[in-house]
Amino acid sequence: MSEFIQILQLFLSWPAASIIGMVLMFKPINLLLKRLADSNTAKAKLGFVELEIGELTRKGKAAVDSMNSLSLVMAKTRLLELEVTKANFSRSFTSEEQIKLNGLILELRENIDVLQKEVA
Repeated sequence: MSEFIQILQLFLSWPAASIIGMVLMFKPINLLLKRLADSNTAKAKLGFVELEIGELTRKGKAAVDSMNSLSLVMAKTRLLELEVTKANFSRSFTSEEQIKLNGLILELRENIDVLQKEVA
């Protein structure tokens, strides 16, 4: 019986109640946050600092998109370097080094494909 009371006390504590509340209210909270992020007029005020959430979200997305585009260009450049290295110098590599180089080229191609889908 004392174990049941301990379990009951655990579930009635504030941290547990807040976690249960967040789990139950996940969808409404998520919808509210999406609406605030998509809104042009939503503002958040923290003390004397006032932020326009929609504008902040758009600027953040633009920055991430810019970094993804830059990463894609850098990855394509590195892939070209590896392919040129393979074409011109692979004869001087050991078989183990050639296997590593081929693996790196394949892995980089896969990552470029994933990044291109995100950028597009």
